[in-house]
Amino acid sequence: MTCKKLEKSISPLAARILTEMDKRSQQANYRSGSRRGTEHLPSLFDHSVILAALFMDPSVFTYLTGDQREIAKSHLASLWQRIEVARRRAALDDTTNADGHSNENEEIPATNSDSSSDEAEPSFLKSLREKDRDRERASESQVSILTKLEQYYRWTKMLKSKSNVLEFWDDRKKSHPELYALSCVVLAVPATQVSVERLFSGLNFLLIPLRMAMASSLVNDFLVIRNNTIMAEKQKFKLQYFPDV
Repeated sequence: MTCKKLEKSISPLAARILTEMDKRSQQANYRSGSRRGTEHLPSLFDHSVILAALFMDPSVFTYLTGDQREIAKSHLASLWQRIEVARRRAALDDTTNADGHSNENEEIPATNSDSSSDEAEPSFLKSLREKDRDRERASESQVSILTKLEQYYRWTKMLKSKSNVLEFWDDRKKSHPELYALSCVVLAVPATQVSVERLFSGLNFLLIPLRMAMASSLVNDFLVIRNNTIMAEKQKFKLQYFPDV
């Protein structure tokens, strides 16, 4: 947090107050327990997820420095690779028959010598070739998405403060499908929210001393069930007493 009046002031006192405010905002004090003392906390701008979300918001993306923009673009390029992998897996699942055999195996076999040599290759070499093709596809995809991100930053006009960034990207769903997909992911990540704090607090009811050996997947399942139940009860209460809201 910054104070606009202090920023405009040029007095040494105002500069000192701003410095101390920044230090205090990045410190946590623990009065008891094993973490007793003062601990330095990272700034939100130290997290690539936050920088990526700010980069995809045209109303604030000019606030980022050059280094922060590069971190954001690198994070978005990595995220896009994961999205493409997930899409390829989903497409592969769609082409699988009910018997569990893939339609890709039903293609007409090639008659050239290269295909016969591939069939004679050991499975280990086939796996290496497939990984190399994935590497080439990932490299081409990364260069492409980085170019589109740079063009977006250069040619997009800054949005007004009251503009809806979700509507901005929804209008570009067809013209910029890759950037739209990225915005749907990074803009959905809450930096801080009461619901997030409540989710962490819910762990106190699950990870009691007698359950410390519980698997992480089981903890996640319990959290989903617990929080969905709470949200369902709140929605039921709202519909019962405030149906018009």
